[in-house]
Amino acid sequence: MTPPSSQRSGDAGPITSLTTAEWTPGALLVVATSGSPGALTFVVRLSGEGSAPSTPVESALFQKLEGAAGSRQGVSCAALGVDALGVHEVLVAVGDVTGRVSLWSAAAGDELRHLISLSSGTDWVRGVALVPWQPGGGQRFQPRAGRALLAACSQDRSVRVWNVAAPGLAPASPAADRAAGGLDDLAPRPAVTLGGTECYVVLDSVLLGHEDWVHSVAWEPRGGADGGAPALLSASMDRTMVRWERDADSGIWMAAESVGDAGPSSLGYYTGVFSPSGESLVANGYSGSLHLWRRGAGRGEPGSAWEPAPCATGHVGEVTDLAWGGVRDGGLPAGVLGQYLLSVSTDQTARLRARTASGLWVEASRPQVHGHDFSCVASIPVPGGAGFRYASGSEEKVVRVFESPSTVIESLAAIQGRGLTEAEREGAGRSGGRAVGGAVPALGLSQKAVLADEPAPAAGPGDGDGGGGGDGDGDGGEWTMDLVGRSAPSVVRSAPLEEHLAQNSLWPELQKLYGHGDDLFSLAADPRGALLASASVARSAHSSAIWLWDLASFRPVAQLTGPTLTVTQLRFSPSGELLVAAGRDRSLHLYRRGGGSMEPSGCVPRAHARVVWGADVCADDSLVASGSRDGTVRVWVVRSGGGLGEGAALPAREAGVTAVSWGPRTGDGWALAAGTEAGGIEVWLVGRSGHSASLLWRAEGPHRHSGAVKRLAWCDRSAAAEASLLASAGSDHGVRIFSLREGP
Repeated sequence: MTPPSSQRSGDAGPITSLTTAEWTPGALLVVATSGSPGALTFVVRLSGEGSAPSTPVESALFQKLEGAAGSRQGVSCAALGVDALGVHEVLVAVGDVTGRVSLWSAAAGDELRHLISLSSGTDWVRGVALVPWQPGGGQRFQPRAGRALLAACSQDRSVRVWNVAAPGLAPASPAADRAAGGLDDLAPRPAVTLGGTECYVVLDSVLLGHEDWVHSVAWEPRGGADGGAPALLSASMDRTMVRWERDADSGIWMAAESVGDAGPSSLGYYTGVFSPSGESLVANGYSGSLHLWRRGAGRGEPGSAWEPAPCATGHVGEVTDLAWGGVRDGGLPAGVLGQYLLSVSTDQTARLRARTASGLWVEASRPQVHGHDFSCVASIPVPGGAGFRYASGSEEKVVRVFESPSTVIESLAAIQGRGLTEAEREGAGRSGGRAVGGAVPALGLSQKAVLADEPAPAAGPGDGDGGGGGDGDGDGGEWTMDLVGRSAPSVVRSAPLEEHLAQNSLWPELQKLYGHGDDLFSLAADPRGALLASASVARSAHSSAIWLWDLASFRPVAQLTGPTLTVTQLRFSPSGELLVAAGRDRSLHLYRRGGGSMEPSGCVPRAHARVVWGADVCADDSLVASGSRDGTVRVWVVRSGGGLGEGAALPAREAGVTAVSWGPRTGDGWALAAGTEAGGIEVWLVGRSGHSASLLWRAEGPHRHSGAVKRLAWCDRSAAAEASLLASAGSDHGVRIFSLREGP
């Protein structure tokens, strides 16, 4: 698509609303608002014939629509109605920050003209919605209905509904017609001309009931009972969505149903919409979360209330790091993955994802909600497998270590469709003092342990002691009403609700590690569970030391010198014998285990021409890979006597390399993944000697990130696994998991 020239004019800010409608055959009319004066309209021409999908091939700025009566005040929202009144014209409603809604119209292909400005309260108009209405017929609305309904919501907590009608229509209701006739004697109805026909715009109702700003309105995609007006959905910052219905006899709008969140974690809803069938509702919250409700069986019958259900979750900020953890595959049922993926982000959350037995990835826990942007994370193996631990670093000088509570251990096993291992069963035993959850005190950053004298309630009936997973034959994907958010940490057996994730799945903080003089930047955990390496932002050699911590006592055991600037990545080898450090000073340092610590074993002072963003050691400790902003990936051979020798150099690319990760042994070599600043991901086969490399796979199209790849990590699975899993984190807020299988 050719970008519209208005994007270069600099008068548009972040997009606040976007709506489209068919303009002419083969073209769409797009209306966008950004909070700046005026709404921008574009004509987007499409390609595609027959059953072939249409794709945008050209776009151009069509017209700029000013706010109320040409006001230079900011425009906040817009809505489109296509031929809603049967006059072969497009109707556009534009809301602005003065509390007014402007109507514009045009025949297909003509320039839009201003019709009228309507008062919609005393504060900003946050949302508008248009829908055609055909009184007395059908389950769905048809164009050329002769009447349209216009709704607008405002920061003054009100919702207004207008009836835009062509003359000659039957009255909406006897009572409403009598009331309108009396008002006409005092003030005439506002009239507009559409397609040469005079139409009336009448305020139908002012809906009051929300206790905070109303951010959006949406019409139900199917008609009301007996052809009545469609229902209207409003979403507010008071943490509720209200479904309004119009009484056919009196014409009065009433609040029929309300859904929302009563937990302390939600800060209100920005947008609420119906599904195409009208049987589901979706809202997005202040924190970027999505909330879903589904209608029960039998509309209007007992049991047809809206029921909350799990919805898609994800980060709403740059994903800065990720790590695999959990139970290795040995002894687990076929198709069950006992490991989980932990990711951290600048949205100040850590999120744990697990795969159900049916293959669906779900967010199973939100271990940490912090007050600082995260920069790094490392999964810490627990000796004996009695639970899970991880360490995180952020825009502070402290390394924080967390331990999984008993409810998370049991919930994770149930969601993955497996039973607890013997070590997990012992670790989850609350009699040993393990916390059942975590909680953040008011005005605090440290997550305190929530202890219980008796087992926390299980999520399902008949679960006995709340043990997760039973015989391990569930798939963790079936959701029941037993998962409705609780006021205390509890065991869940399938994908939890957003309210549970935000409130009841926190991990208690086990330890703080002090010593760094600046913000944390990178972390790595010893696969043996004995050592933790950390590095912070450094502007000199004095502050660039790598700290080693004893994970048994949580005390520092050494400070490794070598890098002169910030260490951008730390990685232990799978055996725990080697530690590699990539530096902003373009260096690559290798350390070898010795005497309960790590000792220098090799250094390449100028490994690349520019900053080195990624480094990793392969599974047999024989090869090291590094990636740099100069666009190159280099392989280094670990010499038995110490030091690094040059190996293969992968072809240079225009975009800088931001992440590298060694994968499983494949054929006569090792898989090596590389990610770039442009969002690309490649997997190469590097020969066992380290001197040859060939491309195996490259991410194309939707598999690429739309921003820089920040981290890559392979799942450490058993040799019997059918496929290898590669996880990627991007600055586009996304986490992707790829399944790579060897060819025949």
